[in-house]
Amino acid sequence: MADQELSLTLQDKWNKRFVATENNNEWLDTESDQIFGYNNRNEAYPGGWFNFNTDAKTWLDSYAIEFFNRYFGPRHKYDDYENLILSPEIIITGNPSFQKFNNSSVLVVGGGPSSKEFDLEKICEYDYVFTCNYFYKTPRFKDIRPDLMLLGHQVNLHDPKLVECVEKYNPLIGFEHSDHRSIDPLNDFKSRGANVFLFLTRYFSRLGYIPRVIAIASLLGANKIGYVGFDGFKDANMKAHAFEPKKAPPPYFDKYRFDQQTFVFWHYIQNLLPEVEYENLAETSDHNVSQGMRQNAKSR
Repeated sequence: MADQELSLTLQDKWNKRFVATENNNEWLDTESDQIFGYNNRNEAYPGGWFNFNTDAKTWLDSYAIEFFNRYFGPRHKYDDYENLILSPEIIITGNPSFQKFNNSSVLVVGGGPSSKEFDLEKICEYDYVFTCNYFYKTPRFKDIRPDLMLLGHQVNLHDPKLVECVEKYNPLIGFEHSDHRSIDPLNDFKSRGANVFLFLTRYFSRLGYIPRVIAIASLLGANKIGYVGFDGFKDANMKAHAFEPKKAPPPYFDKYRFDQQTFVFWHYIQNLLPEVEYENLAETSDHNVSQGMRQNAKSR
C-alpha cells in the first residue's frame, strides 16, 4: 500500500474512533464509549487519567509555585539554582545552557522497543539528544552523547555508570516532583558536579517521561524534534523495553486510556507550538501502536 493510501486509511481510523463532542477539546472514544479530553488533576476523574495538572490561568496564578515549593521547597533549598522561570506551560530553574537549544534540532530517545531498532546514523542529523532514565547504561547507546536527561526517583544517583556519564558528557539533568525523593539528594548530586535543573510541566499524564521530554524540547525553542521509543504498549504482558529489558507495562495498564492520552498530548503540543516540526523515526514500526495519530490530532 502506498504511503498516501496508508495515511488516508489511518486518518479515517482515528477520525472514526475519536469523535469530537460539543465541548471544546473533548472527544468520545467510540471503541470504549469513554469521554476524554483536556481534564485536570484537580477535577474528579476515575483512575487518575488526567492530562494536565491544572488550567493555564490557575497554573500561573498560584498552582505552579505552590506545587514547586511543596516538592522542592522551602525556598532556601533551591537557592543555588538559577532564577526560577514561570510560564503558562512550565516552571523551571534557569540554566545558561538552555539558550543553545533555541532554533535547534533535537532527537528524543525513549525506552520503547523501537529504540532498539532505528538507524543510529540518524542521530548525526540532529543537533542534540534528549532522553531519560537508564539510557546512560544501555549498551546500544554507550557512545551516544546525551545532552539532556530527565531522571526519575528509581535512578540511583550514585550509580557508577551515571557518574561516568556525567563526567564524560556533562548533560543537563532534570528532575520533577516525586513522592519518593526530596530535593536533598538532588542538591547532593548537583554538588558532585551534575548540571541539575528542577522543573514541573503543566502537562502531566501517565504516558511516561517521553511526552514531557518532547514538551521541554519544544518549550526550550527547538524547531525540529525527532523522536523514537515512544511506541505505547500492545498488551499488558509485553517486556520489550529498550533501556530495561525486564520492565513490564505499569499495573494500571489500560490500552484505551493510553491511546486517549497519546491523542491529547499530540493535540496539545502541536496546537500550542504549530511551528515545531515533529517526526517519529519509528512511525511505521510494528511497535508503534499509534501510527498516524500525531498527524490526525494536529488537525482536530
